[in-house]
Amino acid sequence: KTNNHHFSKKEAEFIREYSPFTCDELIPSLANKFSRITLVSKGFNERCTIDTNLHFNMFDNHVDLHNLAVLEIKSEGNLENSPLDIAMKNHGIRLSGFSKYCMGKTIIDPHIKKNAFKKKLRSIEKVLHA
Repeated sequence: KTNNHHFSKKEAEFIREYSPFTCDELIPSLANKFSRITLVSKGFNERCTIDTNLHFNMFDNHVDLHNLAVLEIKSEGNLENSPLDIAMKNHGIRLSGFSKYCMGKTIIDPHIKKNAFKKKLRSIEKVLHA
């Protein structure tokens, strides 16, 4: 790590090359890692990503959400008629907005107010402890 707010040399080089900011102007707020699988329909009109093994890190705080999968569907036209959405509904899974960054920050940062995220946090707890 460099002296620039815990950025690695590779990260600092990337920031210098692609950002209008210097490393001293930036503060890392959350790191996340996950495994991703991408599925594409034969007709290329529907795509699905499945993120698993979610891990969040903020300084010395670490949270692993290994039992959680985040599925994102992208489809031409109406998602409600897509084969994947129909299959999910048949298994009791409903679509919902989700930001890995927002949820990771909410879970790991004790200073973040959690009221706006309570419903999603309860859903995550149900999945993790099922």
